[in-house]
Amino acid sequence: MLELQEVIENIMALPLDKKAYLTEILLRDIDTRKTESAEISGKRTFGEYIGKIEMSDDFNAPLPDDFWTGESDETSA
Repeated sequence: MLELQEVIENIMALPLDKKAYLTEILLRDIDTRKTESAEISGKRTFGEYIGKIEMSDDFNAPLPDDFWTGESDETSA
């Protein structure tokens, strides 16, 4: 697996036209992902989960020490 520095060096060694092509691909991918994210968030409906999610009474209680040390396999009581 290439390290980031190796990737950067490989990109810097490319001819200008290939750098431009790579930039075009990356920017197009970023724009596509922004559009996909906007579409996903548009499908949400305010209040659709009312009554479907319950919070435990001890939600704000401190977690036990064994949770933080990894000695417990159980993450919820």
